[in-house]
Amino acid sequence: MTSPLVSIVIPTYNYGLFISQTLDCLLEQSYQNWEAIIIDDGSTDETRQIVNQYAEKDSRFIYIYQINQGPSVARNVGLRNVKGNYVAFLDADDLLSKEKIARQVSYMEQYVDCDISYTSA
Repeated sequence: MTSPLVSIVIPTYNYGLFISQTLDCLLEQSYQNWEAIIIDDGSTDETRQIVNQYAEKDSRFIYIYQINQGPSVARNVGLRNVKGNYVAFLDADDLLSKEKIARQVSYMEQYVDCDISYTSA
């Protein structure tokens, strides 16, 4: 049985200073069947170069650049590009525990009537 794909939507705007830590958290996840759709909302810092380095090494990172339109538009662009069974939103400076995705997928698979899963920080 294959694990369901989790699409992680990450809007970013000038988060070059933090985004590596966020993307590293994804690489460290115990759950490996995910894609990360990073929507760069017109960054003028090194965000593009940093995210492209990750995308070159791992095809699960998908980089989309758009002219600055705000985080809501960026999230919607991300939603239009997901391929997963589940969708997670992540900010470009968020850090995740190594088991976060695995635990949430397990819960959602166990309780199929559940539409939304969230955790406390």
